Amino acid sequence: MTAQLKIKDSDFKIQNSGFHVDSRTGRFLQTVRITNVSRSNIRGPLSFVLDGLSRNVTLVNQSGTTFCALPASPYVVADLGFDGILAPRERITLELEFVSRNRKIDYEARVLAGISR
Repeated sequence: MTAQLKIKDSDFKIQNSGFHVDSRTGRFLQTVRITNVSRSNIRGPLSFVLDGLSRNVTLVNQSGTTFCALPASPYVVADLGFDGILAPRERITLELEFVSRNRKIDYEARVLAGISR
């Protein structure tokens, strides 16, 4: 059995861009940057979780849905490179892609990291 471990929110700085529409697909795009502001390496996998995602909104490029860390929410797994570690002051960038019928996209971000066996 595996479970993801939640790292303290204070270990990360999360910055996101505003939403813009892809003129080819009509989908909403957002760039998210996650920085390790702790003094320690954070071992992956690292998942960016979108809690409370607005109704009638779908995260098109989601990697899955959380089940071990409630509430059940869509998430995207971040690529941490060859070493699988987010070092202090290291930053990664995610591109999120949404479909929204009501043009309102809200969520609360959290980050899950590591695996416990």
